[in-house]
Amino acid sequence: MGCSWIHTTISGLGTVVGGATPSTKHAEYWGGEVPWLSPKDLTGYRYRYISRGERNITKEGQLSCSTKLLPTGTILFSSRAPIGYVAIAQNPLCTNQGFKSIVPNEKTDSLFLYYLLKCNAARIDGLGSGTTFKEVSGKVIGNYEVLVPENIWTQRRVANVLGTIDNKIELNQKINDYLAELAQTLFIGWFELHAGERDIASLTGDDEYCTLDKLCSRITDGAHKSPKADPDGAYPMLSVKDMRQYGFSYSSCKRISKADYDDMLANDCIPKVDDILVAKDGSYLKEIFITNKQREEAILSSIAIFRPDTRRIAPEVLLQYLKHPRVLKLVSDNFVSGSALPRIVLKDFKKLMLLVPERSIQEEILPALRSIRGLIHINEEESERLRSLRDLLLPKLMSNEIDVSKIELPTLPNNHLSDC
Repeated sequence: MGCSWIHTTISGLGTVVGGATPSTKHAEYWGGEVPWLSPKDLTGYRYRYISRGERNITKEGQLSCSTKLLPTGTILFSSRAPIGYVAIAQNPLCTNQGFKSIVPNEKTDSLFLYYLLKCNAARIDGLGSGTTFKEVSGKVIGNYEVLVPENIWTQRRVANVLGTIDNKIELNQKINDYLAELAQTLFIGWFELHAGERDIASLTGDDEYCTLDKLCSRITDGAHKSPKADPDGAYPMLSVKDMRQYGFSYSSCKRISKADYDDMLANDCIPKVDDILVAKDGSYLKEIFITNKQREEAILSSIAIFRPDTRRIAPEVLLQYLKHPRVLKLVSDNFVSGSALPRIVLKDFKKLMLLVPERSIQEEILPALRSIRGLIHINEEESERLRSLRDLLLPKLMSNEIDVSKIELPTLPNNHLSDC
């Protein structure tokens, strides 16, 4: 017999804490040692635990506003732009006002609370309001009703099932990160061997350089008009927010109808095998990957498509060029416009000049790059299956549909064991 489950609210499981932003007019508030996060730090984030964002603040900056130093294990829940990103604080940190964080009480397991919020994120998003942007208040989150195990050890058993799956997904991600770093290291060594001290990319290169549009048979972006979401649609409609480092996340992407998908297909908004997809808008250049297999899925204009002309350049080689730090900096400095929503200007970007050896010379490094690409793809395929399993189990475990009373935890102090 499993433990009893009770109805409570989020505020019954912990303290809801808002965030704030120190004044940007005071330089002394910024660049310190206190980690400070905004929701965009979780855009495309691949792990449960997070230690810091893109910016830090000083202790003086922290004390200048209402942001709080949250303890390790706090659940960070983005409450605006967008609602529903969830992570666990790996160390003490602060957030801006785009988060409503929950500090678990002594009767609540932190990892369980993380999965509870992941399970309810879409429903909480539905409670948001606002005209300029949708937001959910701390009061709404605190009063949100949930069903939870009364006993903390049952909470930990539920979290352990889901956490074990995520452990393997995150291990695959770390292995792929290492493989991607290895690929770039091999590429840089190969390039320097053939190019010497010549620059890999240029804005005004000589005849040895080749523009991106000459290296690709097509450079474009996805649909500029987003079709209406279809709850019963079988076709993913993907945007930059669905991009991850090695592929797409399909768990929360928009779905469209067959008719709308056919329109996207007719307008060439469907990635093909060996296309290189580049994050173009917002978190531009943050994600760049090769399409490994043909899928019935469409993309929006926030993603650019680079279709290599394989007579001139191999997809694996072009990927490494686009990921090279020099290329990334040139693009960021010269081909990006917009302040509220920075985006790459494709018509300019395609004129970037790259120093590319002949196709026959590329064959020297291709076996290694293709082998690495294959290993990354295998790991991503496994991770995709594991994500599907996790997402299938999540609502069942969180509704007490699956009895976890017989599941053994890795370590359980005997003096704390209950009858559950």
